[in-house]
Amino acid sequence: MKAISSGNLKVLAVISVLGAVMLTSIAAADSTSEPLDAGAEAKARRNIDVYVIEVEDEVNPLMFNYIERRIELAKEKKLETIVFRFDTPGGAVDSMEEIVRLIRKTQEEGIRTIAFVDHWALSAGAFIALSCGEVYMRAETSVIGDCMPILPDAAGGFSAAGEKIESALRAMIRSIADQHGYPKVLLESMVTPGIEVLRVEFNDDPETQEFRDALKVRSKNAIEWFEGEVGYVSGAEFAKLSEDLRRHFSIETVVEEGKLLTMTAKDALRLGISVATVDGFDDLKERLGIAGVTSESTSWSETLAYFLTLPLVSMMLLVCGFIAMYVEIKTPGVGMPLVIAIVCFGILLASRQVAGLADHVEILILLAGIVLLLIEIFVIPGFGITGISGILCILVALFLSGQSFIIPKYGYEWNVLEGNLLTFVGSVFGSLILMAVLAHYLPSVPFFQRLSLADQPVKDTDAVVKSVAPDEVESQRAIIVGHTCRCVTDLRPSGKVQLGGERFDVVADGDWAYAGDEVVVTKVEGNRVYVRLCSKKEGTETN
Repeated sequence: MKAISSGNLKVLAVISVLGAVMLTSIAAADSTSEPLDAGAEAKARRNIDVYVIEVEDEVNPLMFNYIERRIELAKEKKLETIVFRFDTPGGAVDSMEEIVRLIRKTQEEGIRTIAFVDHWALSAGAFIALSCGEVYMRAETSVIGDCMPILPDAAGGFSAAGEKIESALRAMIRSIADQHGYPKVLLESMVTPGIEVLRVEFNDDPETQEFRDALKVRSKNAIEWFEGEVGYVSGAEFAKLSEDLRRHFSIETVVEEGKLLTMTAKDALRLGISVATVDGFDDLKERLGIAGVTSESTSWSETLAYFLTLPLVSMMLLVCGFIAMYVEIKTPGVGMPLVIAIVCFGILLASRQVAGLADHVEILILLAGIVLLLIEIFVIPGFGITGISGILCILVALFLSGQSFIIPKYGYEWNVLEGNLLTFVGSVFGSLILMAVLAHYLPSVPFFQRLSLADQPVKDTDAVVKSVAPDEVESQRAIIVGHTCRCVTDLRPSGKVQLGGERFDVVADGDWAYAGDEVVVTKVEGNRVYVRLCSKKEGTETN
């Protein structure tokens, strides 16, 4: 065997040292790669800019529209984190469902959502908060939970909505639990008071440790809480285990049967619902590394819509619209009262559409009612099914525009229905009282005397017709019973006649007449003028 020289030994030593250094570096890099990644992720979450959306007061359609617009503004500003600041007692279930779907869609677009419970996130507010990716709660003052749906009862209070509605909400909150990894039974106990919730973990005794793996294998397919060290299970499910299995667990009752889960900040942290408890929004900013905060104050249109949808304001608009329609019916032609009625109803519908109450359906029903009413006034003689249908369409459209549903299902919706009904019925009765007053005093008001048509029924429609000179008709600008005039359109049965250089809408009282025929005014009722075809011997032509 050939001997190795001292020079070769030096070369081998240098190579060995370099190799050892390289291997050590690679091993060190491998061993520290995960902490570096974690540090990079933590660094990436520092100095972030967020958009803050205030979730305050009742959950309703106006809140949904408000949140939807704010999320769009956050996207326009390219902000990838949204903080929802909660102080709400809950509200409408349908609006809550829309907001939850909106938040989920936002999360799917890669936007981080954080719920900061500053005070309350109860009922529908709890659903919205839990649908966010992370939940932080303020120490001492914040509460979350109590999601049971309620309905008003005959005694004037509230009672549980029943299993049909509760089951739907339990399914929804289970979906939220699956999405964010919350214990399902905990969240279900917020909705239904009949669920007893137990916090269960393995005992520390040697016998339990010996059978621990066997217990998991035997039971994990049936009860999911066996997958971890600590689990939450309903009392009914835990009772299904044999006594031999139950003795290996220590048990703590978290929610007693018959009660709803409502958590303080401390409870939510212990049960794994919240990420952390903070002292306030400044503490949250420091914890999350928030550098910039963007928020939008309520716009003037949102403030105006809120003001116009207040019950008292809505009632005033309804009364003004009804009175204007009444005056329009009692005066000839199309005038300012009709414009006022359309403006009042238009403002009411527009504000409720901005608030998310009215939809295009209500607008179409209102337009159909106005068209039917105009047809009844100017085309069809008398007042019959067309006019009644028009009025009913207008009333239905205005009533439905006060709520975002047709048939109430939840407790909040019954409250909305009650308030909407009181506002609407009060407006109708108030309008009827004012109409009666106007009917008594309107004819004596000089301004309306000029607008109204003289109501002078003919005692004998076959009497000699009164002859009036054209200049006299032009000066008094009114039709009087006994005038003769010429048809400028066919009367089938309504149409137009000319008298003293001015055209009037009339209705044929008897046989139809045609353009060019002479007719005589037989009676005037409100804004309706009735005429009858006359022979050559009747009266003197005054057209």
